[in-house]
Amino acid sequence: MNRSLIPALILGALAMPGTAVGKVPEQSDPLALEALSNFAQCAVKRSPDGAAQLLDQPFDSSDYKAKLRKFAKGHDYCAPGSRLGFSGLPFAGDLAEALIKQRFGSASLAVAAAGAVPADQNPMESIGICVLRLRPDAVKDLLSSVPASAEELDALQRTGDILQSCIPKRMTMQLNKPAVRAIYALGAYRQLVGPFAPPAKQEG
Repeated sequence: MNRSLIPALILGALAMPGTAVGKVPEQSDPLALEALSNFAQCAVKRSPDGAAQLLDQPFDSSDYKAKLRKFAKGHDYCAPGSRLGFSGLPFAGDLAEALIKQRFGSASLAVAAAGAVPADQNPMESIGICVLRLRPDAVKDLLSSVPASAEELDALQRTGDILQSCIPKRMTMQLNKPAVRAIYALGAYRQLVGPFAPPAKQEG
């Protein structure tokens, strides 16, 4: 893929007091979403520990945003000649997917889903873990799919009837498909880290 095609990505999930779940328009084209995923995989291949440390930060904190910019800038060779712009949640989801592939490989999400729920998790991870525990096969298929593909849409549709039940009643979330995918990836990553806890690898 020609990474010079990467436009600015303006994605995310907005949370505020309330009870409803809504959708926001899909704002990024398929090539942009796939390119961001490729960028995250390249960055994780080079700096897996740095990516894991980044995911331990609250996604709405100023510290996370500063570290996100530093991490992305430090891996700009993964997208030569391109100007990346993206919000924290979608990129965090892409990092989570890349770490799952690298550190857990064929580890069964169904087995992980049946394990104890990690004690330390943020609200987005909690939603993703909830969906994972109810629909592990759908989440597995989602994370195996290409962003913005028919396979991705099919996997997302298989979780549509339970997503709202996994969102706390005090929250209103406006979601697009990339944001939902990111939430599921973050939940799967946190759940896998809990029961399996792979040894940290040295960056190099």
